[in-house]
Amino acid sequence: MITAKEARERIDTLATERGREEQQKAEEAITKAVEKGDNNCWLGFYASEATLKWLKSLGYKAERISSQKDGDDTKVEW
Repeated sequence: MITAKEARERIDTLATERGREEQQKAEEAITKAVEKGDNNCWLGFYASEATLKWLKSLGYKAERISSQKDGDDTKVEW
């Protein structure tokens, strides 16, 4: 059995890796949209709270959207 400290460390590592992956995907989606002349984009995934805070700190409007028809996604506007 692992200790609680080890469990927290593993969670922190996974969250950091996931955050980096989400940020990279968001950057790619935003860049593609800007190149097309759009003022918003969909990320194609349900962003974590950390990613939402990061996007908002950069001045974007970001919101997660969940619907039975379309599933879960994140819309980013600028």
